[in-house]
Amino acid sequence: MRKLLGLAAAIAVIGGLAFAMLADRQVLSFSEPLDTRTVNGAPANQTQPQDFDGAGSQFYYFGPDFICQVVADTTVRCHGSDTNSVVSNVPNVVGFTHIDGGDTYACAYHQPTTFTYCWGSFDLSPTTTQPTVAPTIEPTVAPTIEPTVEPTVVGTVVPTVEPTVEPTVEPTVVPTVEPTPEPNPCKLGWPTDDTLPFTINGTWSAECVYPLDLGNAVADGDRYYRFIAFDAIVNVSLVATLESSEDTFMLLFEWDADDEIWDLVDANDDIESGNTNSRISWNAVAGKNYLLDMTTYEATTLGDFTLTLNAVAGSGQNSLIQSNTQGAMPVERQK
Repeated sequence: MRKLLGLAAAIAVIGGLAFAMLADRQVLSFSEPLDTRTVNGAPANQTQPQDFDGAGSQFYYFGPDFICQVVADTTVRCHGSDTNSVVSNVPNVVGFTHIDGGDTYACAYHQPTTFTYCWGSFDLSPTTTQPTVAPTIEPTVAPTIEPTVEPTVVGTVVPTVEPTVEPTVEPTVVPTVEPTPEPNPCKLGWPTDDTLPFTINGTWSAECVYPLDLGNAVADGDRYYRFIAFDAIVNVSLVATLESSEDTFMLLFEWDADDEIWDLVDANDDIESGNTNSRISWNAVAGKNYLLDMTTYEATTLGDFTLTLNAVAGSGQNSLIQSNTQGAMPVERQK
């Protein structure tokens, strides 16, 4: 009597065997007389489709010449060619939920706990954690007590040497150390007390050649300089005085954040006729950055000087300015 088939959910032909996975998860097969492929319950020489072990399959994998399924009791069944021991080496394990594989192997796994078990032939063994094995219950047999016999040792007994496991050495991570920037030798030190007025004593050094060409404002030739940079905390009227036994020249710059350059605000050679010291007065704006350059009218002149910075009377007391915090500002000046 011809068997009526339900709606097939999947069908495959593998090496002469035809498998049909029905919607109710029954598995049927059709086969040609290929005796070498009738392994582990797969029927042979059938002209009508037949059920075989695998009913209740929920997940399945078709190889090139075998099929493997996770059946209703969460074990695995495989059928077809046993060329790579995929069929005969099915694990005696419960708890599988999914299955996959390749041309020569199959892998079943349990998704919630992520254990995996693979068998067959494969070059790269996947990481596996041995799942719970369904125990085989052996009948209780009264043991036969054999008399104690000393074993006869024939030949030289070679002890089994366990391989030495080399420990895994984690590489030492060397932290990246940012280099400490070298201090600018031309920048004057800031006093520890910001209270105005304060004075800074300095010396011109041949190490610090002024980077800006002052044109006709000074005598021809290179000259030496020192500078300070500071920020205005509040709006305040300031006066800077540069005194020395040499003929001084002082310049004031304000930082232009848009163009990222120091803009010239004012310059002074002599306070008055007969007084070769320099003085600049200006209204500092809260939050602005300022630069004072101290140099000489004559070229290549060395010597000592004193810079006094004060607030105009009525502007307040201390905490008016502070040492410049913008260490990344360039030293280029704009005339």
